[in-house]
Amino acid sequence: PVVVRFTPDGKQDTPSGVGGVATIPVMAVGSSAFEGIKIQPDGKIVASGYFGETELWYTLLLVRFNADGTLDDSFSADGIVKHNHGNVDDAAYDLELTSDGSILVAGKTVTVTYNYSALLMKFTPAGEVDASFGDAGAVEEDLDDFDYAWEIALQAGGRIIMAGTSGDGPPNGFDLIVWKYMADGTP
Repeated sequence: PVVVRFTPDGKQDTPSGVGGVATIPVMAVGSSAFEGIKIQPDGKIVASGYFGETELWYTLLLVRFNADGTLDDSFSADGIVKHNHGNVDDAAYDLELTSDGSILVAGKTVTVTYNYSALLMKFTPAGEVDASFGDAGAVEEDLDDFDYAWEIALQAGGRIIMAGTSGDGPPNGFDLIVWKYMADGTP
């Protein structure tokens, strides 16, 4: 996964990262990607996605870069959080920054029986799971065999809106769904 920064006139911002590209070390097998990105008020860049531990196992990925494209070592010691929530596949598709600097991520978690649940998690500004949020830092939604959270937004007062899809999977369709939570992860 990479983050590329551009100047306002559309040119690659070469002082950022290496030649304008900020990246993280990846494994030789499996795939990794950033799916969401936000810029903090201090200019630091936060990206969410998934990290391929093997060809068939993915962990939730959360990375913070300094404004110059280097990894922020004040965030999870090396700038990289690889969080194994469900012990099969986890991913973060979108993220939102809270007013206190915490990070909310929306995505999916998969059980060993391959049931996909929508996932909402909260991380502290230091990159740790915020255990005071939801159930030990996470909220899972399981309405059908395949539930995904694709987008997240914050309302005034800290209420959380999460949008996604739910269904029994291909070849059948998916329904659109919206979840709403209080700032602490309760419905």
